[in-house]
Amino acid sequence: MNGAGAGLKSVLYLTVGTGIGGGVMKSGLLLSKVKKELVERIADYVEIPPIDKYVGLPALGDDTGITGGLLLAIQEYEKVG
Repeated sequence: MNGAGAGLKSVLYLTVGTGIGGGVMKSGLLLSKVKKELVERIADYVEIPPIDKYVGLPALGDDTGITGGLLLAIQEYEKVG
């Protein structure tokens, strides 16, 4: 099992849905390979929604990383007041 496949399989148990981003993912070729690999590796060990509804590009597009970082910063700020 390659590193990316093993890592994604591990994270799968912790998430409701997965968005995979970055410039390479925009071509569409890698995303289809990731979906296929994930379905094969899960091999019915756990039940997941249809793969096209489960794994996809981030809903916030290129702003996903900065938005997530900002939300984490806000949460931390609110903890300390």
